[in-house]
Amino acid sequence: WRCGVRFGRGGRPRVMRRRSRLIFAAWTGWRRRGVGCLFVRAAERWAAACGRVEFASDCEAENEASILFYRRLGFAVADTLVHFRRAIPPEGGGA
Repeated sequence: WRCGVRFGRGGRPRVMRRRSRLIFAAWTGWRRRGVGCLFVRAAERWAAACGRVEFASDCEAENEASILFYRRLGFAVADTLVHFRRAIPPEGGGA
């Protein structure tokens, strides 16, 4: 495996997936030191080497520090996601 590519018989590459997921977070004491920026730039280089054409991320809508971080790196808000939940009624309680 290399960059999401599996090499089959005869050494011919077969693309197994088009998406890759990387998860990272910086501990409070390490924020604003450039570590996150270095990580994102390294991940972009890796993704480009794998033939990816887009880099996306997400964070909570209230996380102003994260939003500012991504905007400083040239990201733009692409969409807003709404999460739904409901309690499970007790057994026999209906919908």
